[in-house]
Amino acid sequence: MKHIKNLHETEYGTEGEVYFSLFDKFIGLAIKKGATIQFAEQCADLLNNLNERIIAHLCRASELYCNDFLSQIGEPEIEFEDRLSVLGKIYPSELIVPKPNSEVTPVVKMELNCEWEKEHGMEWVIRHDRVYYVGAYEGCDPYGDFEDNDYWNYAWKAK
Repeated sequence: MKHIKNLHETEYGTEGEVYFSLFDKFIGLAIKKGATIQFAEQCADLLNNLNERIIAHLCRASELYCNDFLSQIGEPEIEFEDRLSVLGKIYPSELIVPKPNSEVTPVVKMELNCEWEKEHGMEWVIRHDRVYYVGAYEGCDPYGDFEDNDYWNYAWKAK
């Protein structure tokens, strides 16, 4: 297994660690029942091969989420030095591998911690080389429909 290590069974599926190249570290991995280790490796491959366009979109959407959240709680917004500097305030905690859809499409469903929203953290969803969700952690279905007018989904605002 190229990206995955320390697997063990739990009552909910399989847990372990997965390497995340964007942050150059291992993070938690939760493989839900109905998903195979091979499918988890496909999701890990997607995670570790994000292209520059996807990374830029994730960063821009995360910046928008950060500053909108700070504005809502009356805190000053942050001026980020460059497009990647927001990553210094984000701490990925877990890649969640769902039971695959009928096409067995790999997805990235990430739970992340961030400096601006310590209570609920944040979530990223990527499917088909496209960012579908960036915002507060909602436990989104990575195969679900994501509406472009959802005010809480910063992936659409960053386009």
